[in-house]
Amino acid sequence: MSNLSTYAVSDHWDGPFEEAGLEEWAQKLRTRLISEQVDLAFVFATPEYQDSFQDILELIQIHCQVPNLIGCTGNSLVSQGFEYELSEGVTLSLHRLPNATIDTFDLKSEMTDDYPDFEDGKVFEELEKKSPNAFVVFADPFSTHPEQMLVEFNRRFSGVPVLGGLACGTREIETTTLFLNHQVIDSGAVGVAIGGDVVIESLVSQGCQPVGDSFIITSAENNVVDGIANRKAYEVLSDVFDDLPDALKLKSRGNLHVGFVINEYQQEFDRGDFLVRNLIGADPKRGSLLVGALPRVGQTLQFQLRDRHSAMDELNDQLEKMVQMLKGRKLYGGLLSTCTGRGKSFFKVPDFDASSIQDHLGPFGVSGFFGNGEFGAIGGVNFVHGYTAVLSVFTNKT
Repeated sequence: MSNLSTYAVSDHWDGPFEEAGLEEWAQKLRTRLISEQVDLAFVFATPEYQDSFQDILELIQIHCQVPNLIGCTGNSLVSQGFEYELSEGVTLSLHRLPNATIDTFDLKSEMTDDYPDFEDGKVFEELEKKSPNAFVVFADPFSTHPEQMLVEFNRRFSGVPVLGGLACGTREIETTTLFLNHQVIDSGAVGVAIGGDVVIESLVSQGCQPVGDSFIITSAENNVVDGIANRKAYEVLSDVFDDLPDALKLKSRGNLHVGFVINEYQQEFDRGDFLVRNLIGADPKRGSLLVGALPRVGQTLQFQLRDRHSAMDELNDQLEKMVQMLKGRKLYGGLLSTCTGRGKSFFKVPDFDASSIQDHLGPFGVSGFFGNGEFGAIGGVNFVHGYTAVLSVFTNKT
């Protein structure tokens, strides 16, 4: 892709909180942006800076002249092609979004007794008037029910992608924090609605490859699959495992998952067509499988293998498709929400997700964080994912 990085810039601060130094850092970053005009900023920080969060937001808004700011904490951070894992820091990205409408919002007002109450959804009603093209949402995992929240987005904004994810703390500091303009928020969810001439194109890299054949679920209740193709589910899983090449058998131990097809009208299914969920357990006597989802009878299922090689191949394949999709379009920067289960410990090399994005699409401004769950759409439906990298690219309408 051509270098359009002046529409978005990102940088990482790894020193202690120091007002004069952070002011200079923020000011210099803004001078790299086209026309030095900021429309939207993302801020991600590790929780070690929690005593200085309010000061950090204020100096960024003042010295970068930011009208809209959103972000959250993560246990590791992303800037450009680098992943700053398990180290203290702040990541800032500034975006110029020509002819976009940008509306920030706080969903805390939709929560009652730590439970979502969307029956009187005043925030959603206001957002419906905006006709947004996409949302970016960050949520606190301790005070929200993200699956129910996304159900509401899917109901009210059918086909509109919701990106972002769940904020994260560290092993030492488990608290999570959300950022919205000048506010430091410790519960609920915050978001930004993007409309006008700017859209968000996204990819959801679940890091899996389908194995075996696809089957129809013939018996299921709650999160238990009893029957597949009119056979006991456990027997089908055993046959799939037995038919794997020896090399894949070794890789599959502890790494088999279940994929549920989103669009049943397709003739063939491949990576990216499945919502991947954990295979939690199996009961050989009963012949059933316990899965991290609520499968239904008649749904198409295929087992999935997740390992670092599958994840590498899948991300690169999806990035190639994104390159083709974005040909001739302007890039206004990107956002990477990735799982704490990825990174160097999984890929055995540093910066894989972030550097792969730059290799295919860059150089352009990308920021992000490692979180407790990622939001992204598959088949036009928004879900909460795990062990997943979700890339959101701001671009012009086609």
